[in-house]
Amino acid sequence: MGMKRLVIFLVIVFIPTIHLNAQSLEKIIWVTEDYPPFNYIVNGTPTGIGVDVLIEIWKRVGLDKQPKEIEIWPWPRGYKTLQERVDISLFTMAITEQRKKMFKFVGPYIKSRAGLLAKKSYGFKITSDDDLLNFYPGQADMQIGTLRDGNVEQLLLLRGYPKTKLYRMSQPDSLIRMLDLDRLSAVAFSYDVALWKMKTWQINPSQYELIYLLEESSAGFGFNKDIDPHILERLNIAFGALRKDGTLDRIIKKYKR
Repeated sequence: MGMKRLVIFLVIVFIPTIHLNAQSLEKIIWVTEDYPPFNYIVNGTPTGIGVDVLIEIWKRVGLDKQPKEIEIWPWPRGYKTLQERVDISLFTMAITEQRKKMFKFVGPYIKSRAGLLAKKSYGFKITSDDDLLNFYPGQADMQIGTLRDGNVEQLLLLRGYPKTKLYRMSQPDSLIRMLDLDRLSAVAFSYDVALWKMKTWQINPSQYELIYLLEESSAGFGFNKDIDPHILERLNIAFGALRKDGTLDRIIKKYKR
């Protein structure tokens, strides 16, 4: 083999290895959103179940990081960036069959119910996916509100619900407020998160009901599918230890209302 061919061969062989080794646990950018009780902001500092779990993981893998280093992004931005970059982790992220094909995960550390939430006074009844696809006949001005690119929106779209009939937003707070003001018929949302926000804003949760359950899912930390498997292994070992010794249960109990 000539010298020129040898150089080309070495470049081709070692480029993937260089790319893999360039990944570093220390350089991962941890990204979350305002989605209580899983993750939210108090006095400018991220907190919540996911944040507390992450802090414990940092300790166990020897990372010297503080909660203020966690970045708060709108969910659509985080979801898009996660697909493009290996140095990002997005949480709290629902672990679905569709997403397992697109991402890698650490966890899960929480379970939640997701579906359509509406006022009881509307008297809506949905008992099947067929009912769902024919929801709101004659009520074109009253749409289902969704978090853009969120898991619950994806569940609706996978069932064949037209995206054009959805009122898509980037901020979950706005969806709950619009529902309370009768500007939406229902919202596709995590039930636990919706109840937390209602109590925070002194909205009476007893006036609302989950009219259709779309999924009961688990959630954890999401990573790009090309993340270095050694990084993922270190994080999963640390997570497994905190779940085994009862730390995870204590964190979840702390946020129960």
